[in-house]
Amino acid sequence: MDTFVDWSKSKEFMKESLTFAKKPMGKYIDVEKVLVAREQALSANEIHERAYAGKYEPITPMDPKKMP
Repeated sequence: MDTFVDWSKSKEFMKESLTFAKKPMGKYIDVEKVLVAREQALSANEIHERAYAGKYEPITPMDPKKMP
């Protein structure tokens, strides 16, 4: 998901961010936790930052090899 809404900002993040370099696919999230954050009126940017910080990780770790 591109939360920057501006390709130049997105491109800069992908080129310059150490966070992105370490984990370019991002983190798995628990969608229910993100929905709660939206209901609490958090912005897309706040959710993005918190997701990268691990605030919305699922209780059970995801295994991409077992995803449908």
